[in-house]
Amino acid sequence: MKIIFTLILVSIFYDCHSNNFDDFIRKTIDEKCVLIKSRNIVVHTIENEIKDLEVLLYQNQITLEKKVDVLIEILQLERSLKNAIATFDMKFVKFRYQKGIEILKMVYEKILSLDHHFGTLRSFQDIALMSNPNSYPEFVKIKENLKSNTKSKDPIRLPVFLDNNPLISMGYAVVSSFFGTGDKQKRQGEMEKISCLLDFTLSMQSDLKIIYYETDYLKLNNQELKGKCIQLFKDYTKVIGYKFSLDYCRDIDDWDNVISLLDETIRTLNNYSDQPFSQEQKSIKHNINNLEFSIDRLLGFINEYSLFISQGEKYYHKFLSILKNYEHKDICISQLPSQYLELENEILQSIDKFETAYNVAELKGTKLRDLLYGSPE
Repeated sequence: MKIIFTLILVSIFYDCHSNNFDDFIRKTIDEKCVLIKSRNIVVHTIENEIKDLEVLLYQNQITLEKKVDVLIEILQLERSLKNAIATFDMKFVKFRYQKGIEILKMVYEKILSLDHHFGTLRSFQDIALMSNPNSYPEFVKIKENLKSNTKSKDPIRLPVFLDNNPLISMGYAVVSSFFGTGDKQKRQGEMEKISCLLDFTLSMQSDLKIIYYETDYLKLNNQELKGKCIQLFKDYTKVIGYKFSLDYCRDIDDWDNVISLLDETIRTLNNYSDQPFSQEQKSIKHNINNLEFSIDRLLGFINEYSLFISQGEKYYHKFLSILKNYEHKDICISQLPSQYLELENEILQSIDKFETAYNVAELKGTKLRDLLYGSPE
């Protein structure tokens, strides 16, 4: 039985490098079943021995001296049964705590992936440029041509900051096209070249800002989750005496040290668990409560993370709806900036990531609680 349990513990932590929650759940269930079966075998074996001795105890053909020996043996078995149950209870505490470490590690990797996701999004970096016509060389070129052909020989020059303002710049270009000099057909053709660009930037400016600021909001929320995860790891591992940060543990791959400290903590608790009414036993109960409380905090954090992912997915569906509802998309599709289609594709990819790569639906709510706390009976 000890060999089986040792093999379980060795296999548990090496599997935590996988981010596949389906595999994690399957292996956790398998490992938990082995623990439960081992516990039941030991407990039922001792209970059956006690029952056999109780039957022997009430047989008339045995001597009083033999009955005393049987009674002593029963008492010893009852103590062994109590110790066996306590030992397995401790193993379940360790099992849940160690699985909590694995979950925390996997979720942190997802948070870091989200961090990278928001840091590299074109929607976050380029939206301000996409909604400003001055970002497009063809518009700037035609605007300058139109301005150079105004009727006035001494036109008013806009200050640079106004000339770079999207609305002022668009209005200035339109006015220049109406009141400019030179070939009317040429001016008409130039205006037609930038008409879709003007319509897109004017119509979508406020909508693109919504995408920009709400993406920023999601990014800040992820940063907040990252901070909470780091703090949770600190509080979680403080119970077993680990003194380093989550980033440090991850960077130097110090997970084996975490497990070693957990093993040491459990050994210490087991050493004092059979000392009734001792001061150490009060400390043991306190430490066990701390281990269990850490797991409860983890469950709360997983639910918070799941809510954020669900919220993020809804945001991206909203962004996609905003882009698809551009009124003149069919007319202007050939003249729309390439960033528009790239942004639409990026949002579709983001929706897929929030539905799959970042999602932990298998581990939220009562599912995770049942996985870790399901009765060992």
